[in-house]
Amino acid sequence: MTLEDTIEAEFGSDIRSSKEFCVEMWSALANIRWYYKDDKEDEGLTFREAGGVIADIRGEGGYLDWYCSGPYAQVSEKISEGMAKHGWTWRHYVS
Repeated sequence: MTLEDTIEAEFGSDIRSSKEFCVEMWSALANIRWYYKDDKEDEGLTFREAGGVIADIRGEGGYLDWYCSGPYAQVSEKISEGMAKHGWTWRHYVS
């Protein structure tokens, strides 16, 4: 399951119903590395891509509606736990 598919499955209704949750989700996607189970390769989204995922799931607007809508690289407990149920873990980008 892709990162985007997991987000849709676990949080789609939250994204469609709550703009506040969309900001929370953008923060959890922007500048975060997501790893699926034992994969050594990560999936990460740019600030624009993170906004685009949210807009796509909501079925309205575009990436700019969510671009920099909250603090980046902050994963809430709700999102961390929800993604973990599907085998995803996260780490901050390290330069």
